[in-house]
Amino acid sequence: MGSVLFHLLSWLCLAAGSPPACSSLRIVSARKSARDAGLLFLADLRGYDVALGKLLATSLRAFYALLAVLPIMAITLFMGGVTIEQYWKCCFALVNALFVSLAAEWPFPR
Repeated sequence: MGSVLFHLLSWLCLAAGSPPACSSLRIVSARKSARDAGLLFLADLRGYDVALGKLLATSLRAFYALLAVLPIMAITLFMGGVTIEQYWKCCFALVNALFVSLAAEWPFPR
């Protein structure tokens, strides 16, 4: 029972991927059209500093969602059928998939 639930949860997490988190460039362009983008550049920041800051701020929601799911997946260890190595490999694979999906969406915001 634990193995089936573990595989189901891991595939659901992988299929969910990242939410529409990488809309950083759209946020900057919205600020530009609202004519208050100049406030972003009053500090000693470059354009990529602002864009990467927006990317980090918007991708935190996806990371915290993944962080909330991992203890739920750990319950399947007590149910049996899943080893600790399988659990940690799946955790690292899901974190890696999150970063890859965020990196893939970065140049192409929604």
